[in-house]
Amino acid sequence: MALKQQGIARTLYDDTNLHALINLCSRRLQKPFECRDIQFLRLFLQYCLLQHHAGITPEFNPLQQRWAQSCAEYALAEEIARHWQRHVMQSAPPSESLFMALLFSMIRIPDPIRDNHQQDRRLRLAIARLVLRFREYGNVRFSDEQGLNDQLYIHLAQALNRSVFAIGIDNTLPEEFSRLYPRLVRTTREALHGFEAEYDVQFSDEEIGLVAVIFGAWLMQEKDLHEKQIILLTGSNEQLEAHIEQQLRELTLLPLNVKHMPMQDFQKEGAPRGVTLIITPYTTPLPLFSPPLIHADLALTSHQQQQIRKILES
Repeated sequence: MALKQQGIARTLYDDTNLHALINLCSRRLQKPFECRDIQFLRLFLQYCLLQHHAGITPEFNPLQQRWAQSCAEYALAEEIARHWQRHVMQSAPPSESLFMALLFSMIRIPDPIRDNHQQDRRLRLAIARLVLRFREYGNVRFSDEQGLNDQLYIHLAQALNRSVFAIGIDNTLPEEFSRLYPRLVRTTREALHGFEAEYDVQFSDEEIGLVAVIFGAWLMQEKDLHEKQIILLTGSNEQLEAHIEQQLRELTLLPLNVKHMPMQDFQKEGAPRGVTLIITPYTTPLPLFSPPLIHADLALTSHQQQQIRKILES
């Protein structure tokens, strides 16, 4: 109704023509749209017409303009703009095409196998360098590196769009993620520095955390490991216990499940089932049947660190 009241040509927004336009988008993007995609695109294209008619256009900074113009979807966006221009006899501002290119790039799921645009090839090379840096900084290896690259491609293609255009994400990771997996997050952050510099972006902590999750999950899958169960025997010195736990988490890139257990309970009941390692700053007799137990002072010795790494990464 609003489109009609504004005097916009009906051929631009009636169901038949919009459906044909959306089918064109589907063919150009090589993406079959679901019903919800079609409903959204109909509303979005009508919204663009209203905004354009009212003289309201989005604004993009130079980096965002270059990014949208270089994406594979920009040619389709320009084609739609030319289609509208022929009907309204009025040239559309360049930002309209940029805005539509951004939308189409956001709804398209990246395909690491079929994507072959120049920007896609550039991203694959950048990801290969990212994985190489992670391997070097973390002193790890991946047997199926191509599989990891493909997973990172799907994620980072979308993360770059979000970062360039300042699109936020729900923080799905616990706030204490960085505290629980400090070495994994730090190694990921260091490996991403070169990637961020190449694309002139700076990822948020949330985005870095999601990339760290991918690396962490791949490391677990690589070694066919489950999260290691560690018991930290506690007593009266919480600060010392926290310091020892942090040292444990700094020793490995692999996720750890560190549970606190009062010393008295351990002496009465022993260790729970499934525990890989017990560590404590307090002196305690070792039960007859027990997982490896390490007595740690303020700082873990080099020998203790080697022992713990061997246990955790075996």
